[in-house]
Amino acid sequence: MFDWSLEEAPGVAPEVLAAAALGISSEDLDAMTVEQAEIMVIATQRAMNALAARQARAIDVHAERIEEDALRARHEAEAAGRGQRRRIGQRLPIEPERVSAASLAPLLHISPRAMATRMFQARVVTRALERTHQLAWHGELEPYRVEAVARAARDVGLDRLDEFEARLFDRDVTELDRSSLAERARRAAAKADPEALLRAAERGRRGRHVTLRPGDEPGMTTWTMSLTSAQSLRLWAAVETLAADYVRANPGLAVGAARADALVDLALSEVQVMTTVTLVAPLPGEIDGDVEFRAIGEQVCAACSSAGGLFAGPQPDRDDCGCRPGLPAMVSVRRGLRDPVEDPRLGAILPSIVEELLDDPDIRLRLAVRHPGTGSLRHQDPTTYRPGKALAAAVRLRDGRCRFPGCRTAAERCQLDHVVPAPAGPTEASNLQCLCTAHHGFKHHAGWRVTMDEQGFCTWIAPTGRTHHTAPRDFGFQAA
Repeated sequence: MFDWSLEEAPGVAPEVLAAAALGISSEDLDAMTVEQAEIMVIATQRAMNALAARQARAIDVHAERIEEDALRARHEAEAAGRGQRRRIGQRLPIEPERVSAASLAPLLHISPRAMATRMFQARVVTRALERTHQLAWHGELEPYRVEAVARAARDVGLDRLDEFEARLFDRDVTELDRSSLAERARRAAAKADPEALLRAAERGRRGRHVTLRPGDEPGMTTWTMSLTSAQSLRLWAAVETLAADYVRANPGLAVGAARADALVDLALSEVQVMTTVTLVAPLPGEIDGDVEFRAIGEQVCAACSSAGGLFAGPQPDRDDCGCRPGLPAMVSVRRGLRDPVEDPRLGAILPSIVEELLDDPDIRLRLAVRHPGTGSLRHQDPTTYRPGKALAAAVRLRDGRCRFPGCRTAAERCQLDHVVPAPAGPTEASNLQCLCTAHHGFKHHAGWRVTMDEQGFCTWIAPTGRTHHTAPRDFGFQAA
């Protein structure tokens, strides 16, 4: 099956390993011995290492060509007398490297920000870390070990990178695991450029953050924090102290869960939180027997409530019933929800948690309805906000996140963009989309074009002519 032994496989050229591995059938894999399976693992990994190095070089070349095109366009504009000084308040042109990252991100199904990080690493490794790149090119270093080296080198001065690699590779490192290689790389960086540690510490201090993303299990959210050591020491001491009290009071509580509860209690003890729940319902006439909607409010009479359907309230043809206009319509969910509710940042929220929220008298409720076919948000209850806020809230709720291909920035942190610029385009939901600050600039200054249909589906055209589609959030599977 293979022409080499387990000991010989690491010395075989990656292209030979790749050809041999791709020639293996599923039946051949099922019939392998333990040694043959180990050879297969080595062969495929070395081939992937070499391919990853070639992909990194292709990423660098892509960015280089974009830069050349941008430079050529600038020179042509200057030669034609079109070069002008930037006016105060006018945005700078988009950096070519960001344009390249935005073009490649949809092809790899990752966010532009993640692509920008990969591009930065690819360019550092292929241009400034020649020995590291050559080891990867020949299959000797996996992408995760290359990343460990690149991370250690990012604060080393350009004039010290040769010394950094000389110190790093003054002995064979190909057998070191990732953690050991990363530690060795950090030591090499400190010796090659003593100021690198100080620059790294300052960069880390400026970059401290707290982020969250949907958890791996339903009903869970994963938080990530990067804090200074001093902050961490104080916070950890407070969490540990309170968690110990929780464990003593409840011996069956796991220490990790106690720490999580303690952190939440400490964070919420000093702030007042207002939670708003928006219930997304089918259009009138689409409600089945599992869910009932009831408008509540002592100043809306029963006749008007019954006649008003989902948006119960004083009816225009009844002016003598004693109802007072302007009351927000609220709903109560009966007989329970069946499916988790998806939030772009928090992940799946279990039905039981939603019902607990709805039972909380301090929760503020809002009502919206969805399109029956696409599941996208169709209407935002006009009684919940003043007109300007209602429209903004409707668009953000519909989109959920930035509408640029691959971007995951939450809608709450985005700007509202007119797809067709005003005044030619109306200020209404079918002509508004959420764009983060970076990609708002892409639309206006980097050659990207976008159209939107009546249901909020966007079609983006890259400067290269490639087409990408982004859809609004689908509320069909999670509507109340």
